[in-house]
Amino acid sequence: MHRLFVAIDLPQEVKESLVALQGGLPGARWVGTEGLHLTLRFIGEVNSDEADDIHAALATVTGAPFMARLDGAGTFSGRGGP
Repeated sequence: MHRLFVAIDLPQEVKESLVALQGGLPGARWVGTEGLHLTLRFIGEVNSDEADDIHAALATVTGAPFMARLDGAGTFSGRGGP
């Protein structure tokens, strides 16, 4: 099984800025710059055949470049807090 999501990679300087914000929460599990991205859609658990089909479909997606601005930070709620 594969756990899939659709995401946009972030510029290295943005990743480094986000990593600099991490800290101050005992017991938190932080990720390094290599794990940072902007998730557009969480797909979930799929088998290998479905993963191949999804990969093939997403490989055909095109679009114009766009600008985005990150404004603030937050947490996912649930499981007893952040």
